[in-house]
Amino acid sequence: MAVGFEMQGLAWDAGLVERGDIAAARWTGELVELGYVRALSRSPGVRDLSPGVPWGDRELQPFSDYEVTPSGREEADRIHRLRRRSATDAALGATFPILSHV
Repeated sequence: MAVGFEMQGLAWDAGLVERGDIAAARWTGELVELGYVRALSRSPGVRDLSPGVPWGDRELQPFSDYEVTPSGREEADRIHRLRRRSATDAALGATFPILSHV
């Protein structure tokens, strides 16, 4: 779980964006809208944001305690399997180029 401003730091520390780039706010908003992440807490008086509104730092800050939802975990697992399968296929193709790929 993370507080709003920590989402930016996580992206910077992971090397996903350059330090100072605030794209993590936009990503967080997209993940919330897709139902992959949810904020468990919000500042008093803050309402849900309208769907389709791009998040910036201002939209990110009132929310905290973000967690990955079950559907977010399923999507992460699906992407992980696809990447692993792709890497395996690439390794097999380089090692055994005459194999037929289905």
